[in-house]
Amino acid sequence: MPVPWIVLPSIPSEPIQTKIDEDLTVIARVVRYDRVNRIYRFREGVEARYGPTTVTADELEVHAAEEVQTAYARGDVRVVDPDGTLNARNLTFKWTQGQQTGQAEDVKLDFAGVLIEARTATLNPTEWTLTDVYGTSCRNEPPLFALRTPRIVLKPGRSGRIEKPSLDLLGQRLPSLPTQKFNLDPRTQGIRIPSVSYRKEDGLGVSWDSGWLVDPQTAVSASYAAYPGSRPSYGIQAARSSVPAENATRLIVPRSDLADRFDYSFFDSVEQASPKAEENILHDERNAVSVGSYWFQGSGNDRSDDNYTKPFEIAYERGGDFGAVGGVAQVRLQTIRRELEPVKTRISLNASAGPRPRTLAPGLVAYARSDIAGYLGAESSGWLRGQLGLTYQPVKEITLGASVHRSLLAGTPAFPIDELDSPHGGTARIDLNLGPTQFTHIWRYD
Repeated sequence: MPVPWIVLPSIPSEPIQTKIDEDLTVIARVVRYDRVNRIYRFREGVEARYGPTTVTADELEVHAAEEVQTAYARGDVRVVDPDGTLNARNLTFKWTQGQQTGQAEDVKLDFAGVLIEARTATLNPTEWTLTDVYGTSCRNEPPLFALRTPRIVLKPGRSGRIEKPSLDLLGQRLPSLPTQKFNLDPRTQGIRIPSVSYRKEDGLGVSWDSGWLVDPQTAVSASYAAYPGSRPSYGIQAARSSVPAENATRLIVPRSDLADRFDYSFFDSVEQASPKAEENILHDERNAVSVGSYWFQGSGNDRSDDNYTKPFEIAYERGGDFGAVGGVAQVRLQTIRRELEPVKTRISLNASAGPRPRTLAPGLVAYARSDIAGYLGAESSGWLRGQLGLTYQPVKEITLGASVHRSLLAGTPAFPIDELDSPHGGTARIDLNLGPTQFTHIWRYD
């Protein structure tokens, strides 16, 4: 019995758009459809769109029946995703919710500035496996350094294993190393090896920071740094979270109050690549208490080179959705001193909150956020800051942003880290997103 294929009419200059289901849409100039088995075959100018991901191929065969939901991309295949770009010879993927899998041959991946090649790649929700892998972040030809391994196994959000890796250095292959494991768990930093780093004022030094899980909801972290001409800095803390392990998307240990207080603000920091990144931070669930001790540590909130010591600190962090807004708040009981000044005991509070972004017009989105801090001790102070911002995206590769902020100040700060660096001002920002590479520039006005 002949297969009841339907050849959908098309004009070469006017591709057909076919909506397979709510998630998958395909554009092509030539489309054939088997309505009995719900099989589509696409040729010429094939482009499949699955959420933010786009797949182009010479040919695409889609089995759309609910019990199958599998696609076969053949020929030169290219996958463009916000996280990176992948090229392959053939690609098979299944998009059934909760059962997504993928297999590809002769893979070339550009991810976070790293070029990766693999003979095969097999992906499922719990494990990614790549074989005969070659990778480098050097753009020279030939590259000055590269890594090779017969096999990499990644367990997203948990851990990774690279088997018998070897390094190519200046074109020379070095002996293979033992199989290495590394951390991908968002709840902790993992065990890291010390690294050599450079400070303009102090020169070359050694720094180390690591974290590990005691159990699924308890973590310990530690740090150490030593540079010539300055005191060694070190710290240790233990934290316990009440957020179930399967819901955790952030470090268990609370964020340090010595870190730049606005480093998770899209309009204030290049560390946040998109407004969505800031939104996620404000809405992610947190509920943890920690105890720690920190010595001779610098701060992103003090323009001087002074360091701070907190012999004892207990902190509580709470975050997530609170009605119509998302936010994160911390309260600390701490002993603290600047350099070798006398130790002071105080209570420190800080919080950030904001509603979900509001779309005003196509490509135009409005944002609002408020931040508050208070320091209660022999010398008390505090401030309240409000920020309004807009972003406009004329094309998907370009984002333009601008914001203004105003603040209220009270009391006399006990330390420079308590002061609000820019009480009133604004910012302008431009982002050029080229897939795995993003260029960002921020202008500030105080």
